[in-house]
Amino acid sequence: ASPTQLPVYSYRVRIGDFISKSEAIPVLTKVLQMGYPDRIVQVYKGGQFLYTVEVGPYQTLSQADLVASRLNTTFTYAVYVLNR
Repeated sequence: ASPTQLPVYSYRVRIGDFISKSEAIPVLTKVLQMGYPDRIVQVYKGGQFLYTVEVGPYQTLSQADLVASRLNTTFTYAVYVLNR
């Protein structure tokens, strides 16, 4: 018998770039209150370490785009879809 193939979740939505983790926490809290799975991740961008709120994962680009669109109406920070 062949093993069952698990779905691949390769899309995430990122919100903002913050200098400190404490700046990202209110965004994380709001996203959790909205019912989305999220976490804070550290990224290296523009020669420095930053913190961003990452939502997901999602199986399809259309799912991630829908969530990004909803979050974009709530937050003034940059909201974008990441494929990994």
